Amino acid sequence: MDIKDIRRQNLLTLIKQAGSRKKLCELSKISYNSLTQVLSRQKLPSGRSREIGDEIARKVETGMNKPPGWLDQQHDNGLETVYYTQLDTATLKLVLDIIDDYLIANYDIQDNVIKAHLIALAYKLLNQDDENKPTPKMLGEILRSVYIQLANKL
Repeated sequence: MDIKDIRRQNLLTLIKQAGSRKKLCELSKISYNSLTQVLSRQKLPSGRSREIGDEIARKVETGMNKPPGWLDQQHDNGLETVYYTQLDTATLKLVLDIIDDYLIANYDIQDNVIKAHLIALAYKLLNQDDENKPTPKMLGEILRSVYIQLANKL
């Protein structure tokens, strides 16, 4: 795993710790657009992908009270990271947007285990053949329903 992948994996962990991408941006004093671009690995005019550079890495570490260089080192990020790393970047962006838009705005999702289950479910649903694949709105409703059921069981 190279530095780009390590930083990305650790960034996803810190987003979970912060509670949302928006909260991480507020704490780190970085723009939401910049975060979205590095998460989705947006293509630059040069053809290269936008990655997490040193400036963003240090701002995130400072905002999340991590020592300098923390983002550059591998950490045991737990079960939920496995689900994140199985998703291609476009799917990951869609799933995170849905969780942010449909769930976090209306419910207090702080439990990473519930988030991991929602991400795994979204991954499974989005990898169905095209005729059975839910729209983003349908996926949001499915995830909301599952979240309510999981939260009531815990």
